[in-house]
Parts: sequence; structure tokens; C-alpha cells
Amino acid sequence: LLQRARSKYALREYPVVVQLLERSRGRLDLNPYYQKMFGYAYLQIDSIDKAIHILENLLEKDDTEYTHYYLGMAYTAKEIPEKAIFHLEQAVNKSISPNIGLYYAQLGLLCKQENNLKDAIRYYDEAYTYSGVPKYLFLKAQVCDQYYKDKSIALSHYQKYLATADHNVEYTAYASDRIRYLKEFIHQTKSNK
Repeated sequence: LLQRARSKYALREYPVVVQLLERSRGRLDLNPYYQKMFGYAYLQIDSIDKAIHILENLLEKDDTEYTHYYLGMAYTAKEIPEKAIFHLEQAVNKSISPNIGLYYAQLGLLCKQENNLKDAIRYYDEAYTYSGVPKYLFLKAQVCDQYYKDKSIALSHYQKYLATADHNVEYTAYASDRIRYLKEFIHQTKSNK
């Protein structure tokens, strides 16, 4: 029964999946994989209440992003937005590693070393977005300073960095000095035109 249910699931024959897994009830305990499959199949055939029942019970054993996502979709279909939002937020939190900012920062560093400044800017931006670590704004500002001819872009990023009130004395001093220099540079460039 389980093998047939699995193959029918792969073929997206959800009514058959539900029928097969219902036949297995009472004969054996379904592991979290098959319970998730069962809940999703119910969701696909619009048996929303049954899907919610199975998936809510599954949370005790399998508190993963997929379980929360399917519950979010079920509560969306039931038009219960507060529960849908809760479960979809849980799915997001469980799907994103707490280290993702670090991974993006490392990509930014490697791209900067390879002189791929455009991608370095993007990766430092992602690193800051996911981690909130001010250092990544500073590093992005430095790369913008190198990459863009329009120095107002780098200026705005250094200002954003200083607005975070980061406690790194070396970075804040450098950013302050660079802001003064860039303001003067921009002023001189405009007066020469």
C-alpha cells in the first residue's frame, strides 16, 4: 500500500493516494513522511479539514518547513489568515539557516577578491538583509566606493552604516573620514562642471 501510495503521489494522483493511505489506517502507524504525504494529498483534493487534522498532529513529530507550509496553505484555503500567516512565517524561519548572512558575506568577500564587484555588492546586501550585522553595510559601502563612478552611491552606504551605531571604532572612523572626503569630492566635481 505504501509503495503504491508513493508512486501515485509522484504521479500526482492525489485521490488514489488518499484512498491507499486510508486503507493503511489501523494496520500500521504512518511515519512522518507518509503523514505529510497524506495531509498534502487531502489538501490537493480539497479535504481541507482532514488535511489540517493530519498536519497539526504531525507537528509533534515533524516540525519542519514543509509541514508548516502545507498548514499555511490549508488555513489559507479555510480563510483563517492569522493561522495561515503564523504557519507560513514558521515555514520561512525553518527554511532559512541562521548562518545565511555569513554565507552571503563569504560570497561577497570572494567576489571582491576576484574583482567581481557587482556580485560582491549584491552578496553583501543579502548578508546584511539576512543577518542585520552592520559590518556588511560597511563592506558593501567599500565595494560601492570602488565600483561606482558616481560617488554619491558609496556616500549613502557609508551614511547608512554610520546610522546603525555600530561599535567598531576602526570601521566608524574610516566611514566618517570617507564621508567627509566623498562630500568634498562630489562638491568639487559639481563646481568644475
